[in-house]
Amino acid sequence: MVAVAVAGPLAMTSEYSSGMIRASLTVVPSRGRLLAAKATAFTAIALAAGLAVSAASSAVGSSILSGAGAHMDLKDPGVLGAVAGGSLFLTISGLLALALGALLRNPVATVGSVFALYVLPIILGPDLGERVSPFEAGSAITRAATETAFSSYLTLLAWTLAIAVAAYAGLKRRDA
Repeated sequence: MVAVAVAGPLAMTSEYSSGMIRASLTVVPSRGRLLAAKATAFTAIALAAGLAVSAASSAVGSSILSGAGAHMDLKDPGVLGAVAGGSLFLTISGLLALALGALLRNPVATVGSVFALYVLPIILGPDLGERVSPFEAGSAITRAATETAFSSYLTLLAWTLAIAVAAYAGLKRRDA
């Protein structure tokens, strides 16, 4: 989670820090197309990495459980969904962080904001925090297929979409 929370913003903010955003916008003058290309490239990498991490976590968990006398397999109900959910959670969380980076254009401010969103449920408490915080809601995706997993996924997507729309609007209006 931490790696994705840092890699997402850096995919966008590193160009602002170095001044390379001017060269990128010269090559791709459509700012929306540039944002979409960065999001697409990041999504492909984050989805593959998230799937690998989720599968490895499942294998480690299975090994730990088998040492305790329990059994867990990918064929068991809910396990494959949890692995896929973990991958989706990491990918969408990274896209949220990338969009926040496009909006704020500063790596330190973006990473700080991402971590503030991460600790929000701790401050608000479990009842309100789980319904409001994107990362707390998104973590429910990794749990076994329940009714709350889908609504939590929608909460994470809503946060990501709202920040992406604001980032697009900001990119259209501001100078490089």
